[in-house]
Amino acid sequence: MIERRRALPLVAVFALTLAGCGGITEGLTERAIESLSDEVKGIDVDSDAGRVRIETADGTLTIGGGSIPEGITLAPPPGGEVVSSLEAPTVAQVMVLFPGGDFEAIVAFMEGQVRDDWERSSFTSQVGDDTQRNVSWSGEGGVVSIASCEDDRGPFSGVCVTILEGSDG
Repeated sequence: MIERRRALPLVAVFALTLAGCGGITEGLTERAIESLSDEVKGIDVDSDAGRVRIETADGTLTIGGGSIPEGITLAPPPGGEVVSSLEAPTVAQVMVLFPGGDFEAIVAFMEGQVRDDWERSSFTSQVGDDTQRNVSWSGEGGVVSIASCEDDRGPFSGVCVTILEGSDG
């Protein structure tokens, strides 16, 4: 049996899938998530926007949109679309999609944002005819990851920037 706390992320993903169905599924989705955790304070399923917001005592998780949380101090490049965001007292995370983005230009932009003492890693792999690329930095207080990702033009055509910043709070 899945523990209630571990089941919440699974239901949140399921909820986002249902969010596109609209109508009666919105209320059912909200009640399903709320029943999994006493810590959930509120659920908002917006089927028109394809977005689910889960509010807990510790913060708010937005899947399928949102905005850059106040806790994010490393600015992503302009022009992207916020795909998901999370803000809690000791952690903030945002994922931004750049459809058809210039991978190298985005890496150069973020390289100017990350802290000098963070460690950089990267890899490139071939998946059929497509090339998957990833560059990331990590260190005390955060992680930045830039990855080729799927957009409406196909696999690895977009660029996703994920920024996670936190503290021991």
